Amino acid sequence: MTTCWPCSRPSRTPTRLAGVEYTGDEENDARAEPDALHRGFRERTARELERMQLATESEYWFCVCFKSQDDKDAFLAAAGLVVIGDKYLDGYATAELLGVTMPEPDDTERG
Repeated sequence: MTTCWPCSRPSRTPTRLAGVEYTGDEENDARAEPDALHRGFRERTARELERMQLATESEYWFCVCFKSQDDKDAFLAAAGLVVIGDKYLDGYATAELLGVTMPEPDDTERG
């Protein structure tokens, strides 16, 4: 919560304007608000581009195909993988069930 100028009462300034330091000069303060909003939009755009890159990067997954759903289901059951899913499987959970030792995953969230 910030303080309202000029009355010094608590203000419910939106977070996107929280970084604006009000000086009492209306002209300068009026310029500072759009600058803060634009900065917020630019930061959000950068975060969204990064998130989109992680979500659409194709080098961290692969696909296994069968001729029929019955064949796919039989494979998942025989491999003991059906317990973690029947279409999209967590790679680390799959590796663990198959006895494959994997390096520790990083904390980067994907998509």
